[in-house]
Amino acid sequence: MESIERFVAGQLTAWEVPGCAIACVRDGDVVLAAGWGRRDTQTGDPVTENTLFAIGSVTKAFTVATVGALVDDGLLDWERPLRDYVPEVRLNDPVVTERLSMVDLLSHRSGLPRHDLAWVGHPDRSRADLVRRLRFLPLSKDLRQAFQYCNLGYGLAGHGKSVMSVGTLTRQHAAHIVLPEDRTFPLSTRHAYGLGWMIGQYRGRRLAEHGGGIDGFQTECMLLPDDGIGVAVMTNTSSSAMAPVVAYRVLDELLGLEPFDWFTEFKGRFDALMAGSREVRGARRVVAGAALPRPLEAYAGQYDHPGYGTLTITVDGGTLRPHLGTMDLSLAHRHYETFDLEWHELGDESHLFPLMFLSDPDGDITALTVPFEPSLGPLRFGRLPDAPARDPEVLGRLCGTYVMGPIEVVVALQGDDVLTVAAPGAPPLELQPTRGLRFEIKDQPGITAEFELDQAGAVVRLVAQPLGIFHPKALRRLLAHPASRLCVGSYACQAAGISGRHGAPLDHTPDHGRGRPIRTARPPRWPGGGCCWGRLTCLARPAPR
Repeated sequence: MESIERFVAGQLTAWEVPGCAIACVRDGDVVLAAGWGRRDTQTGDPVTENTLFAIGSVTKAFTVATVGALVDDGLLDWERPLRDYVPEVRLNDPVVTERLSMVDLLSHRSGLPRHDLAWVGHPDRSRADLVRRLRFLPLSKDLRQAFQYCNLGYGLAGHGKSVMSVGTLTRQHAAHIVLPEDRTFPLSTRHAYGLGWMIGQYRGRRLAEHGGGIDGFQTECMLLPDDGIGVAVMTNTSSSAMAPVVAYRVLDELLGLEPFDWFTEFKGRFDALMAGSREVRGARRVVAGAALPRPLEAYAGQYDHPGYGTLTITVDGGTLRPHLGTMDLSLAHRHYETFDLEWHELGDESHLFPLMFLSDPDGDITALTVPFEPSLGPLRFGRLPDAPARDPEVLGRLCGTYVMGPIEVVVALQGDDVLTVAAPGAPPLELQPTRGLRFEIKDQPGITAEFELDQAGAVVRLVAQPLGIFHPKALRRLLAHPASRLCVGSYACQAAGISGRHGAPLDHTPDHGRGRPIRTARPPRWPGGGCCWGRLTCLARPAPR
């Protein structure tokens, strides 16, 4: 294996990879376990046979072995519906949910595409949370229709103990879904996926192979089951194809064959792809002079997708700053309301996604779309309501009876954070917040209700589109009293309620506050139902003469 050592040293230089480790076996014996290069570029510490590497998806074979142990113990069946064992599992399609089996997950034929950004960058999410979010992730194919590599399926399947039987090993290396045969390299082809392994041929021999790349590491593991040969190559960078090149060279050495020049085959293609991805960014269509139509602050907010989580947009130093989990993201304006969302996760292999902001007929930004999953259309992240519309204190001020001529409606607070509206004798309808203090009727988005406040924070009218304009009944009664000299608009005697501090000192000036203050732990209730409008904390009385 002396030639392998010289070959690896040359590959580290050619690919600009800091370090590499190799382990290979033949007929059950370890024939090579060694390291080259540096494991730490700052300290210069070397890679040895004991250096730890992240191996990414190579662990899929370990997951299958673990599941196989459960099958051997009679605790699990490969083909039985998964919901028989994990009832809480739900995919986006209820029919697929009822039929999905463990083999469907492990052979990537569930219909679920990658959706990697639903878990990448969220290390705090438990497996239970990921399983719960599966129901919100769209499928791109029907069950067992196509091979679609999906890491989430293995996250769902990963339970049990690490024991492998002969039966499990046989299932792993058997084809479970056929792939269009890839003959890019005639000496090494792939025609199927087993359970945790790609299945193919290498120079006329049966091959089981899987790569793994994550967090700046790249690994390649290849088995020749009929020859008793296995090799694993680990590198500490993601920006190279060195791992498969070295793995093929080791196989050639162990088979006693004339080595094929895999470096030339891979390096030219890799360099062309890297250069092409950088060049094509400059060729994207950009509409000249299409400036941003509104100030940056209009886009700031929280945008949520139930499967991916909350994408937060903030304004920072004259630019929009995106935040999604722990990912390193940036936004650059492209044209109109389209931005380039760039993920700077893997050094020179950043990913670019077009992000578009959406608005409603009133001109408010209500959502954004971004194509995180290339096999589907853009995913919609709905804008979460502004903080005031989720604040029980603010919502309490909106409760009460509103009138439009002889028509009355009552707005009430259900629980701590849900507003309802109802006409007398009719069941209440839930109001769902959108922007500001504008709400939609649940399941009737064409009907909106917007509360308008005066400068002091009191409700002056309720605009219900397209139904009409309602006014607070209590305030209207007070304004109609001919002897009332309440100072409308400033409501100094409402100070305690407006500030949100019940029982706070009131500033009674010669011109304001001629009423009698009411101090209560909760807003007073009006006979018409609901709490008083704007927490009107004084009973209007004629001013003394």
